Amino acid sequence: MKIAMISFTGNGRRLERSLAHELEKEGHQVLQAVKCKELESDKDAVKCSAREWTGEQFRTRDVLIFIGAVQIAVRLIASFIGSKTTDPAVLVLDEKGQYCIPILSGHIGGANEMAERIAEMAGALPVITTATDIRGKWAIDVFARKNHLYIEDMQKAKQISAKILEGKTVVAAIESGRDSIEGTVPEEVKIVPETYENPDIYIGIYERKLSSHVLRLIPQRITVGIGCRRGTSAEQIEQLVVKILKESHINKKSIGRIASIDLKKDEEGLLTFCNIQSGALVFRLGKDGNRASLRQRFHDQNTWHYRLLGKMSLKEILTEGYTFVSYCELSRLIILNIIHQKKRVAVRKNFLDLFYI
Repeated sequence: MKIAMISFTGNGRRLERSLAHELEKEGHQVLQAVKCKELESDKDAVKCSAREWTGEQFRTRDVLIFIGAVQIAVRLIASFIGSKTTDPAVLVLDEKGQYCIPILSGHIGGANEMAERIAEMAGALPVITTATDIRGKWAIDVFARKNHLYIEDMQKAKQISAKILEGKTVVAAIESGRDSIEGTVPEEVKIVPETYENPDIYIGIYERKLSSHVLRLIPQRITVGIGCRRGTSAEQIEQLVVKILKESHINKKSIGRIASIDLKKDEEGLLTFCNIQSGALVFRLGKDGNRASLRQRFHDQNTWHYRLLGKMSLKEILTEGYTFVSYCELSRLIILNIIHQKKRVAVRKNFLDLFYI
């Protein structure tokens, strides 16, 4: 995770360094900062205002940690708060490391779990105030985050949480073939097959008619491989991808990753499309890195050949005027829309095999 930390006193700075060291050992990317007149010579001293620093980190980081008074943190983040589905996790520690308080994005952003981890590192007391946590109830937004599920309607998610807090059971239907559960199913949840007529929650990538009250959770596990000619616009790419997904009755929110050959890493249309979709963009080189050999191997005059040779890296298959990209890891690859304006798109079916309760 990308974490930004800022302290405001000498004691806070010492705690910050200690925590940053521990977090980096766990593989996190940590940006340290200090805003204190007495520490202006510190290599991590912030030259701009604390508000400007906060705005930049709020837009680009997964977690913000303030070491100081809660009031300071609240004032600094107030104008940047947007949505609980997009805001980063925000935590506050006092300079002595006695308390660790998540103040924003406790569930979806993971602030509550991070607070518990930070508190363990600092020997602090985590101060958790969300209702499902303090009552030991199943939290649907935490479940969605851990399993990379897109929450289609946050208002319906709130209604699910309210139902659970009232002591009622919620019914969750999972698409056929994807109903493996790891862990103990909580007493608040009943798992049923997708054919169940009136569930409270539906988990799956396919579009289907559901009752108006049903909350749809969409696994963001589809990888879309894209190849395009130079200068192809983001609008053209989006139109084709949307068309293919619609024809296959796949919800577009299921896109979790977009893949292409490394030669396309500066392709403006592709990069813009990826930003619009908020999908992770992966560039890989062909297995042997030899474009000519790939052309000979996969193109025989006007005939296309698709070979899935076990576990393959991302490949670019070149022919006259066409580029095709596939991403396959021992799973089914569906070739959709064979030819469309000299572009081909492959959508890989890759769901969550396990839902972690």
